[in-house]
Amino acid sequence: MKYKNICKTCGKEFEKEIKRNNGYRARFCSKKCVKPKVEKICEFCKKPYLVISYRKDKSHYCNNNCKKKAMVGEKSSNWQGGLCDPLIYQKAEWRKISKEIIKRDKCCQNCGSTNHLQVNHIIPYRVLQSHTYTNLVTLCRKCHLFMDDKIRHLLKNEKVLDHISELISQMWQLNLKDAKHKKFLLLIDEMVILHRNKNANYGSNSDPFANFRECEKFGIPAWLGCLVRMSDKWSRLINLANGVPDKVGESITDTLLDLSIYAMICKILFEEKKYNPLQKNEKKQKS
Repeated sequence: MKYKNICKTCGKEFEKEIKRNNGYRARFCSKKCVKPKVEKICEFCKKPYLVISYRKDKSHYCNNNCKKKAMVGEKSSNWQGGLCDPLIYQKAEWRKISKEIIKRDKCCQNCGSTNHLQVNHIIPYRVLQSHTYTNLVTLCRKCHLFMDDKIRHLLKNEKVLDHISELISQMWQLNLKDAKHKKFLLLIDEMVILHRNKNANYGSNSDPFANFRECEKFGIPAWLGCLVRMSDKWSRLINLANGVPDKVGESITDTLLDLSIYAMICKILFEEKKYNPLQKNEKKQKS
């Protein structure tokens, strides 16, 4: 038994046999009408191509080759604002160098793994613009992603770009065997950036702790002056913990971060003076 119907795509009348007993009737005359194709212009090669109608808004390229060639630089989903040739890692020179570095290191220099080895620039290529062997290290895929996340976190802050090489070198020395402590190490990087930004406002070029040494004019050691600032932060922390809103708008996390930085500065100032209260008391007793 056959039935007639009108195709919803092309509008032509068609005839088909009834294959189901549930009253189902076909709405399209052929497979081409089920998934009709429309013509579009490739954004890369500018040639026309056909695409299924429901994908016309999502499709931009006629094939994968055009997509790969077009999705470089700022259009790439992996774009990090680099200043280097986007095809640098596809060149024969880099493939040769990477094989030599993997042969030299033999395993991941972070965790010791021998699986999925990759070569990473310690200081990013966009900064040095070179493939020097001393700046290359072998990492596994997991450790490579870990270090890339940390470096990308630093590069987002424009204020540290002038001394980015120094910061990354210090970061590698600290983090080479500590991929398990990712949150802690990211926090240390944040403290370094915060300290540098505040030092630009309060310190001097010759002395980064010049503002702490101002109290020495009144006979108070610099490290004790730093303790006073820490006590202010501690009082604010107690008020915030008790639910008292801060008038300046500083949060608990901001206060804790400032307190940790002050603690390190206090240690530096204390060691500079080599202050020992026991020896001072002994001298008083002898006199």
